[in-house]
Amino acid sequence: MGSDDSDATDEPVNPRERYAAPFVPAAMELTEDDVLGHLVRREDQLRPLEISIKEIWADYNAAPPGVDTKVEFLWRNDVVETFTFSQPVIPDDVIPVVCKMPSEYMAAPGPARVEYRVTVSLNPSTSHATHLFIDKQAPNGDEEGTPLQFDQEVLISGVTEDYLSRHDTVDARVEPWPDIRVGDLLTYYWEKLPVIDTDEQPRELPYAGELRITDVNAPIIVQYDAMLVRESGSGPHNAYYRLEDRTGNRGPTSEVQPIEVVLDELPGALPDPRVPRFDVDGLIDLEDAREGVEVHIDVISDAQQGDQVQVYWRGLALRLITIAENQQWPLRAPVSWAILAAGGFAAPFVDRVHYTWRRGGASLSSSTLWVDIDLTVAGPPPGPDPVNPLLLPAVVKGTTADNVLTGADAGQDARVEILLYDNPQFGQVLELFWGSHPQAVDRYEVKAEDVGGQLIVLSVPWAIIHSVGNSPALPMQYTTFNGVNRQRSPITSVRVEVRVIEGLAPATFPDAKTNQWIRCEEQPWLGVRVEIPKDPQLQVDDKLILLWEGDYNQSGNNPIPGTQGRFEHVLTREDLEAEHGYRFTVLPYDPLIKLAARSEPGGGGGNVRYRLEKGNGSGVGESGLARARLSVIDLSTGLYCDPEA
Repeated sequence: MGSDDSDATDEPVNPRERYAAPFVPAAMELTEDDVLGHLVRREDQLRPLEISIKEIWADYNAAPPGVDTKVEFLWRNDVVETFTFSQPVIPDDVIPVVCKMPSEYMAAPGPARVEYRVTVSLNPSTSHATHLFIDKQAPNGDEEGTPLQFDQEVLISGVTEDYLSRHDTVDARVEPWPDIRVGDLLTYYWEKLPVIDTDEQPRELPYAGELRITDVNAPIIVQYDAMLVRESGSGPHNAYYRLEDRTGNRGPTSEVQPIEVVLDELPGALPDPRVPRFDVDGLIDLEDAREGVEVHIDVISDAQQGDQVQVYWRGLALRLITIAENQQWPLRAPVSWAILAAGGFAAPFVDRVHYTWRRGGASLSSSTLWVDIDLTVAGPPPGPDPVNPLLLPAVVKGTTADNVLTGADAGQDARVEILLYDNPQFGQVLELFWGSHPQAVDRYEVKAEDVGGQLIVLSVPWAIIHSVGNSPALPMQYTTFNGVNRQRSPITSVRVEVRVIEGLAPATFPDAKTNQWIRCEEQPWLGVRVEIPKDPQLQVDDKLILLWEGDYNQSGNNPIPGTQGRFEHVLTREDLEAEHGYRFTVLPYDPLIKLAARSEPGGGGGNVRYRLEKGNGSGVGESGLARARLSVIDLSTGLYCDPEA
């Protein structure tokens, strides 16, 4: 910064225009009020002042060989420092020429000309001047200011709750001081009495706000925030201010204006908000969010019926609570899933929790609780339900069909296929659960090279399949885990019919005679009756399936093609209460019985076994083989006795 002046009192040998004004970094920017020169900040007045020449003087090369050039820095026409340069003067070696003027030169206030004088060949020339003004006096002549001027209502009745409910601030006017200038700073204070002074350290003034002067003709109004006034409480107060100019000269505090504050008794320190689920382990995770997060507020001392407490989570209002006559504590404000989830699922985050208390126009704000939240998951973003429908369900690859296990699958582990979710991360875990089995039956840990859509193969051990048992709709699902949160896939219903019901007695033939013969006397052409023995394992709605096969002989090792029959029956209560077991009748005679009964030379056989399928899907079983001997050859004549003869 600098200021170029030329006037008739300067007597340089050469024209002044040849020498630019010196540069003073500490010179402040000029304002309209700076008519006497650049101001210098108070702290800059207390240390050496840097003055520099940034451009080479015009006749730097005019001195004859052997004649030195002399440069003198001037402060109020006094030489501060002299530099001598031998010929030839090389600009790059000389510029800048920097003088560090001792601070003692600035001890005297007032205007100061800063110049330099260059003597080339015994001809001295003085530069343009940079004009400074050393200001050491605070505004208002360094005297205390007049008292603040408040409304008559405030002076007479004090600051009441009614007044604060009608005004956001308590305003006061300040009389302009005689030497007011743009840039003056007015700092104002609000001090509750009595003031306790100590000898240990200076008392810090109770700051309330500040005001920078930008227009010396505008009214000067200070505003005490209503919240500040309320928090200071009822009782006597002093309001005052102090002035400071742009250079940092600070004056004394003004005369005080006593103010009485008359408020309803406010609660003492508000208790901190609590989040019990956060208190457990210092984290709100997905399980917490799904089970329900609440903000708790313990007893507020001096709370009254009708007071209102507004709880905030991330700046969003939760439940507004109005204090009841017999209020139950702690107060509880539920946090909805939508508010918690608004922070996102991509990364952990921190939410701010606080609340406000209000009585009429008075209000207080609690301290802030910062709550760590982690809703990240392995897989697609979750919802409030533990089951994420965006996860693809697992598939059991049964021998006969997907998601069906039958006797064909008995004795072996079941293969389960899962298509991996998008963006899998190394170390995430998938765990497979099967029906009522309490633990995971298999797990998979994601590898670094895994990608979304990849086929993951897990298995269910046969021992677990057998112990859990059969079911028409066994629930199977998997979970994903990222080290913090779990989510579940949709349930896959698996039809399981692999548990064998043991101990089923072979069928019997109620019409058979000795050695299980059914001959002409039993008239097999009317049908062969087969009885399923009574068994406590048989229940209403169970299905019996009878399998029949004719045989050319009685040993059962020469089955007759085309003689296979299947008969089904669903048991009723009447069936179970009958004196005998349920009886099937094998028909038609031809082709199921005839070829076996006519088999030469001594007749054939009928092989039967039956299958039990539990009506509730809890099991299947199969009996052993039963065999009847069949013959329609009349022993006395050797002819067929059946009507088809």
